[in-house]
Amino acid sequence: MAEGGVFWDVVQTRGGVRFCRELREGYLDGRNCVVLLPYGVAPQTVWAGLSAALGDLCYAHVLSLAAVAPDELPAVALAEAIGVGWPTGAQRSVENLLERDGLPEVIVLLDWEELPGAARGAWLRFVERWASTAQARRLAQRHTPVLYLLAAASGLWDGDISDMAKLGGMGAGADAGMDPTLPSLAVPETDVLLDVRCWWGLPVPLETRFECRERAATEADATGASALWREYALPAVCGGDAALAFSLWDAICGTEERIVALLREDAAARGWTREKLQSWGAGRFSRHIGDGTVARRPPPAMMALWAHGALSYTSEHGIELHSAALAALGRDHDVHHRLWRGQSTLLLPLLDDVRLRLCDHLTAQYGSSWPMRWGSPPQLDEWCAVQENPRACGWGHLKWLLFNILELRREARWCDLVSEAWRTRNDLAHYRCVPFERFLLLHNLIVHADREL
Repeated sequence: MAEGGVFWDVVQTRGGVRFCRELREGYLDGRNCVVLLPYGVAPQTVWAGLSAALGDLCYAHVLSLAAVAPDELPAVALAEAIGVGWPTGAQRSVENLLERDGLPEVIVLLDWEELPGAARGAWLRFVERWASTAQARRLAQRHTPVLYLLAAASGLWDGDISDMAKLGGMGAGADAGMDPTLPSLAVPETDVLLDVRCWWGLPVPLETRFECRERAATEADATGASALWREYALPAVCGGDAALAFSLWDAICGTEERIVALLREDAAARGWTREKLQSWGAGRFSRHIGDGTVARRPPPAMMALWAHGALSYTSEHGIELHSAALAALGRDHDVHHRLWRGQSTLLLPLLDDVRLRLCDHLTAQYGSSWPMRWGSPPQLDEWCAVQENPRACGWGHLKWLLFNILELRREARWCDLVSEAWRTRNDLAHYRCVPFERFLLLHNLIVHADREL
């Protein structure tokens, strides 16, 4: 598979569409919004999704701040971009700008992160002033255009995070004793007519799984072992990262070593090193589920990791480091565990279904007492369970019966399936990953067994 692409657009996933629709609802309520985005989610991409959500509701003027002189006052730059003049002698302020006719209903600011640090701070303060002025105008029953700032969250730091001291006392990082994990530019506070939204927890792994299924439907192996494996293993490793899923599309069916190596390459391509990740807080990071607040935005101490794309959140697993970050940190065992997590979600129900069908087959052939007739299960709980229900017979006892009891020799055709299923189940029970080649063997055995069971 070629490198450097994506199979799907994140704003077109269900979560992305919902996010953009929520931004649209803010417009309908007259709420301005600062939208902070992590590495890997481009502001232009989110604007495309928001534009689709707004549809014909309004006219939006888009201003690229990359074309604005860094020392130009935001109110002056915006008036010039829109084509609005100033009365003679009027102060170039937000209040006076909003008095002018001809303002669009929506103003979208892009490329904020390309400005120098001081200019970025000035535009943040401009947005706050715009929102507070809008609140005063609403009290006077006067309409105010809605302002969106779509920004790469990494721009909250002044260049390299380790050089944050350059901004002195300008922002939150400075006030926090120069903690490098905190932004050097203060994040605006949510107010009556100002939202601060983070692209957080999107897309969910379930959406990645769905996209894998949709993509596989266009390929020759749509219902085969590799498609099934990919549908579970890729989301476990990639989460909602569409670019990483693209890179690992074929490799996910390879060895664990190959997957970890590609994750290290991905980390290097993103500029992630062990030192940078640790400076962003990875050295102090420990996975946690968190509370309802965590579900809405990253915790302050983890903003640096999130802004640089190295952090994710799901309701199932809480806050976790990106798999490529784990590889860059040398935490290969954690990458293996994620692979195991995806494999177990696929394999354990699959194995249990086969076990139940084999138990039903043996019950139909030999009656309900077959688990106890030629020998008892070694575990007391299983021994008690099979007394009441032969379906409680586990893989170990099932394997022992088929390999050792002559009266069951006509069932020998199941020995390969039972042996591989028992081995796979034991590996998963002891948190060991299963190689794709073994899953392929197991899958073929199950497909063959489906003709009789």
